[in-house]
Amino acid sequence: MTYRTAVLAFGALFTVVAFICLMVAVCTNEWLVIQIDQSSLTGTPVSLAFHTRRRGLFKECYEDVAATKTFVRANAFADEFKECIKNDFMIPRRTGISYSNDYKLRADLMMCMVVFFCFALVLCVVGFGVFCYSCSLLNVMDQANKSWKLSTKWAGILIFLAAFFNAGGMAFYHGAEYVETQLINSNSAEVPYEFFFRLSQPTVLQEATSRVYSWSYALGWLAVFFEVLAAILLFVCGACCGPERRREKDQFLISTL
Repeated sequence: MTYRTAVLAFGALFTVVAFICLMVAVCTNEWLVIQIDQSSLTGTPVSLAFHTRRRGLFKECYEDVAATKTFVRANAFADEFKECIKNDFMIPRRTGISYSNDYKLRADLMMCMVVFFCFALVLCVVGFGVFCYSCSLLNVMDQANKSWKLSTKWAGILIFLAAFFNAGGMAFYHGAEYVETQLINSNSAEVPYEFFFRLSQPTVLQEATSRVYSWSYALGWLAVFFEVLAAILLFVCGACCGPERRREKDQFLISTL
């Protein structure tokens, strides 16, 4: 195996790994764990905000199903199949509610986050497709050398764009979380459940709540790392390497002189 083959193999592998990491991250509900210290609370919980939950991009699910079942099933955002609440970032589907500007900003950031992640996934697929096309040019005549280099570099560029959109999606995620925890203070009809936003919660609940990023969040950033690594390998290989057949021909000509 030549160094060029190894570089191409690792570039393809990192692209596939990045795609899988991002896909798993988007589809799972382990981005953020909102842990509630029940020992510091007194009285009967009056909303879902008093229970430990795991939040993904689209749903917020609860560990204590028995305690939260009544709250979840009475909620307009309840999932039909699980004891979860759907994240609300589709404002147009609800009418008759006067949304605050901060709430609209959070919804817009979440929508942009999803769009950017979708672009990242599509670019990974397209970039890998271009890479496969470049591989098909490895064993053809020397005239394909320029086409091989160009297609390999384009594969690297597309994967780099995937990394850009992936990182942008992560940035929008942090922006939405900042607006949620630092700007919005509302218990009106616009919220999924009472005390949904941190600033609207009683002080004792705020002190009993801890927010910790989980493995789905880590996979999102890991996908960015692998995409950047794959893009560098493919682009450098396309810029500096050439098909083996041309090199073998050059060596043959040199040996016959």
